Amino acid sequence: MKKEDNWLAISQLTYVYFSDLKREKIEESLTYIDVRLKELEGEKNELKEYQELDRERRALEYTIYDKELGEAQNKLSEVRPGVYAQSTGLIIVYHRLITAGRKRPTRPKISTSSAWRRTEK
Repeated sequence: MKKEDNWLAISQLTYVYFSDLKREKIEESLTYIDVRLKELEGEKNELKEYQELDRERRALEYTIYDKELGEAQNKLSEVRPGVYAQSTGLIIVYHRLITAGRKRPTRPKISTSSAWRRTEK
């Protein structure tokens, strides 16, 4: 065999060897990608389940909120006429006081200095 033929054979073997190494790396990468895709598929299913449960939870919260709001509005509508009647009565009394020439009722002023003198004695 000639030296050139040996060199050609060695270069071809080297090429085949490195090609095999690259193929193995590619196969490892594909295996990793397959495993990761299966994991992601499982996570996607978990996410869908979570979203469905979360949607149900929000619907239940809204239902409870709506029910409580309705109850509060009913109680308010029951109490409101009494409040209006009381406020109307107070307004009438206030206007009678004004029209009778009286001043608006005020609190009596307590002088702190006179109260202090009483306690010192």
